[in-house]
Amino acid sequence: MPFQYQTRTLVRSILFACLLLAVAQRAYAGDLAGGLSVVIPATTANDLIARSQNGRILVHGLAGDRATAEKLRAEIVGAKLSGVITVAVWDGRTVLPYAEDLIDELVVDQDALGANAVPQKEIDRVLVPKFGVARIHEKSATRDHRRPMPKTYGEWTNYNHDATNNPVGSDSATGVATGVKWIAEAQASGGSHSLVGGGRLVYFNVAERSNFGGNGGGSYAVMRTRNAFNGLPYWDRTNNDWKKNSIARYEGAVIDGDRLIHLKTRAGPLVATSLVDGKELMTYDAAVINANAESVRIAATTSGGVNAMAILDGRLLYVASGKDLTVLNADTGKLVWRFAADEKSYLGFPCIDRKTNTLAVAVGPLGMASGRMTHFRATEFRGFDAATGKAKWTTPNPITDFIASMATLDGSVYVASAGHLGSVVLNMIGIDAKDGSVRWKQLDMPIGASGTLMLYPDRAYIGRSALTTFDLNNGNILSTLILGNARCDGIRGSALTINNFGHYLDVTDPSKVIWNRREITRNSCGGASTPAYGMRYSADNRCGCYTAIRGLIALGHQTVPAPVPDAQRLTKGPAFARPLGKDMQGWTSFLANDRREAAGGPIKSDKPAKRWQVKITTAPDTGLLANEWRIGDSWNGAITPPTIANGKVYVAETAGRRLVCLDADTGKELWSFVTEGRIDGPPRLTRGRAVIGCRDGSVYCLDASDGALAWKFQAAPSSRLITAYGQLESVWPVYSAIPVVGDSVLVSAGRHPESDGGIAVWALNLATGNINWKRTLDNPRNPIAVAHAGGKIKASKSEMENIFAPNRVSNDVMIADKNVFVMGGKRMQVADGKDIAEHAEFFLMPNWGSYSSPVRRPSQLNLNGPGGWNAQWGLADDNLYRYKVEEGKLKKGSKPGVWGRPICITKDYIVVQLYHANNGALGELVCYPRSAAKDSGPHLWELPSRELRPEIVNRLAPAVAANSMIVAGDRIIMTTSVYDPGARFPSFSPLMIRDLATGKLLHSETLPLPTVDHGIAVADGRLYISLDDGSLLCME
Repeated sequence: MPFQYQTRTLVRSILFACLLLAVAQRAYAGDLAGGLSVVIPATTANDLIARSQNGRILVHGLAGDRATAEKLRAEIVGAKLSGVITVAVWDGRTVLPYAEDLIDELVVDQDALGANAVPQKEIDRVLVPKFGVARIHEKSATRDHRRPMPKTYGEWTNYNHDATNNPVGSDSATGVATGVKWIAEAQASGGSHSLVGGGRLVYFNVAERSNFGGNGGGSYAVMRTRNAFNGLPYWDRTNNDWKKNSIARYEGAVIDGDRLIHLKTRAGPLVATSLVDGKELMTYDAAVINANAESVRIAATTSGGVNAMAILDGRLLYVASGKDLTVLNADTGKLVWRFAADEKSYLGFPCIDRKTNTLAVAVGPLGMASGRMTHFRATEFRGFDAATGKAKWTTPNPITDFIASMATLDGSVYVASAGHLGSVVLNMIGIDAKDGSVRWKQLDMPIGASGTLMLYPDRAYIGRSALTTFDLNNGNILSTLILGNARCDGIRGSALTINNFGHYLDVTDPSKVIWNRREITRNSCGGASTPAYGMRYSADNRCGCYTAIRGLIALGHQTVPAPVPDAQRLTKGPAFARPLGKDMQGWTSFLANDRREAAGGPIKSDKPAKRWQVKITTAPDTGLLANEWRIGDSWNGAITPPTIANGKVYVAETAGRRLVCLDADTGKELWSFVTEGRIDGPPRLTRGRAVIGCRDGSVYCLDASDGALAWKFQAAPSSRLITAYGQLESVWPVYSAIPVVGDSVLVSAGRHPESDGGIAVWALNLATGNINWKRTLDNPRNPIAVAHAGGKIKASKSEMENIFAPNRVSNDVMIADKNVFVMGGKRMQVADGKDIAEHAEFFLMPNWGSYSSPVRRPSQLNLNGPGGWNAQWGLADDNLYRYKVEEGKLKKGSKPGVWGRPICITKDYIVVQLYHANNGALGELVCYPRSAAKDSGPHLWELPSRELRPEIVNRLAPAVAANSMIVAGDRIIMTTSVYDPGARFPSFSPLMIRDLATGKLLHSETLPLPTVDHGIAVADGRLYISLDDGSLLCME
């Protein structure tokens, strides 16, 4: 094509996109700062484009028919807003396809819908309460409707809920978690927590920049504000001055209506910031922070309530920082009163008893409780008039151990202390808040483990690895329930339940505790889930204690909707009647084939040159939502790895929800197909069909020649959408890399066996989409009652085994051969879906050591799955292979320690790079003869990690991880993503070509852009490489 013609075409496309955007902005002036806007029915692209506010607002339109939907999608692609705006076809059912409390702006034209008008009850079900708005056009008039906040919903505006410092929320709608309400960003680094109020969630975390194996980058501290009901972003602040300890256990922030009051840096000043747009509104009296630098340093790096702890009560703000207790007017920032401790003492645990209007505070020196944390040892407690600062009382501390908790309830101050972290001996004191007299004290009480003190009427709970119940009238122990290893988690309560490490403890009955367990997720180390707005907000950690969904997650106590009848799941397209073709040759599946062997034919040259490079993406790469996509665990670049067959290349635009077919010789786009959800992997090519899974909960079967739809099958049990990583997707997403064995298309939909009814697994007929067989992978657990009288558990052995049994199943990329297919923690028969007995080691492996997984880890694409696998399995001879370094042998299974990732399997060899789980270091590149692998024999050759790419190693990191590795004939081809110092995202990728027989380096060069994980494919002598900017590179 002549260059002048290409230029004119490009200019016309840009002008067209600008025209659409300009017209759209005139059509609608949006007033949302962030969130989700839904339009029913969607009829014009201009309206949808305007509502997106240049990629700031997520927009979803429901079109009344497929023709309208396809027209709108084409215009959205032209406007370069794919992924920000999505259009789905709606069948006019009275039940909308959205989760509860999800939509910020719902635009409904009831006149246009006619007989399919949305019932008011359904509008209220999906609308965000109080802060959301429904714009309803009815009877030729438009009205705004707002749903009131349910009385059962509560907020969590202080670190320990409110000014009482009692970590028990007022929310009475937060029960035992049954499913996911929304997911955002990457998993936490440790100690993260959230504040919830004003319809917002403020989240504090230390995020990791480094890619798998530590290729550089470091970490950065972040304070991020999200929509509390759907997790969509508003704004964030990063500040490396917030060191890990101070930000992770940061207590110097409170929500005040639509403001956040917080420390701007570790040493101040204290500022008020708008929750809506992040603008700084005012600065408080600079004297809030003690001028003594050493005091500030200690105060900012300690835990247990000593660090700059702020509480808000009415219009007064109380800040304990180092040696000072400062009280400010929350509206003006002016000083109201102050108390300063003597030079040897520090202040901590400020808490207000509202019955007596007393502010109590602990006074004493600091001291070490363990090698991990600095704790506070109080010598006395003081009480002040909360409004004036007048001293009321001083009470000597009758115990000398370190304080674990201090809070107030109904006229009393309660203090719990322990000798060290995780102590099994506890001391408690009950103090009258009016005069400071000690009502009772209990010393040296044996309990299961110390932890956080939670106060309920007439009883108190202390929990971490055990939950101990106390009588608040005298401090006597009522019962102790051993929960197992939960010492890393914090613990918080709602009006109904206490949650810790997957344990949900119903405390509504004063005579007993109802013990439930869910392994959907767990809190970050030292952090705690936050109960508010009918949800529990959890910043999941990378710990491998059990298989969990990763990320910042809101869990709800929702009822699983009724399943769609099987007869309504299949949609036939225009290509349905076309016969299947011949088998397709090339790189036809993710990692070459359904066995994920990552091995293909030879390349034409050991020094390949660029043949062509084309940009695939139509989704924005900048803006609020675009940034949200990049920081999520689901992100693996703007496009997927490619698959290739019959002279065509197939690649999906991930966030843009578009599958594209290119001419393999020229890179010219031949056709594209837009889906209704994110696509996270390439299509499976077989017999003239391109089969792809989609996170809208469906699997699509297209004619590979022209992209015409043959059939679409809804694998998700029901039609229910939530927000995940900045987009709408099904509660039960389908990962894209689908195996096809014979005529069976193997599909799994869901996130976790214990979430939203489990994971649906299907075998579908390739030609027709009909169901061959189906099953559900779930893990039901039965609650157990624990009576306080004697604290005895009345449960059988089987009931105890049921509640403690670890879940090892997660939904991720499936591996398949002729007779067997594998997903996280489960092996099944292709013929009927029945289980196959497992190696014992196989059940040990899911997500162990996942703390070292990267932020940019596309869990479903490197076989990590939501459970966080670090190792990659390879399937050969119906056996799963991995490397066991302790014996220097390749095994069919191994215990935690050192794993192989990635792995390539050819007819004669197995190549693997080692990963040392215990220290996160990358190890050797090892090659085994296939015959030796079967017999656990010696390896053929081994390369130390430093020889893999010395110039990169010396510049940035002690080792280099291959984020992509394949075997092409007798060559090993590797790339890795490398970060420039301080970079948040990878900067470039080295490409290496080695001899398979010897490991000798034959060629290396630096690609100008980083590659996506597993982004290399080979076919017809050419390399095809997916790059992080959304372009596909062909080298020959």
